[in-house]
Amino acid sequence: MKKWLFVVLMLAGCGEEYYSTPGKTLARFVENKRMGSVMELNATLSCFTEEDQQWWSSHYMALCIAKFGTFSRACEDKVSAQTTVWGDSFEYAGPESATVSSSNIEEDKGTATLVVGGNEVYFKKEKGNWKIDGFFGMRTKMEEAYPQIK
Repeated sequence: MKKWLFVVLMLAGCGEEYYSTPGKTLARFVENKRMGSVMELNATLSCFTEEDQQWWSSHYMALCIAKFGTFSRACEDKVSAQTTVWGDSFEYAGPESATVSSSNIEEDKGTATLVVGGNEVYFKKEKGNWKIDGFFGMRTKMEEAYPQIK
């Protein structure tokens, strides 16, 4: 019994292969960011920190309404609202490729910065996984542009 508990705890702390390095997380993001399906939507959002995911979950509908209006077809249902807001406001802010020109990974601090296409992409390590932090600055920009979503 103790052996199984140890194995389960070890696996839980190791993280998922998709997110085992900042570069792998970045590659998964680039691969799925166009969000043609609900699976790609979930795969893309899972590349971000838990804090970013929680922010998204509690703000995407308000952001959709703020940008497109209360009665817009874009905001009729959750999937439409998420994909519309993502495609209109967040997708373009992220890198187009996973080609990294330089990196600074501080394993002991659980932070990393990758330079992709001349822009810095920030990462945090959470539960053994490297996650993109801050939605490429778009979270702040959206809150400034649409203060009613706060």
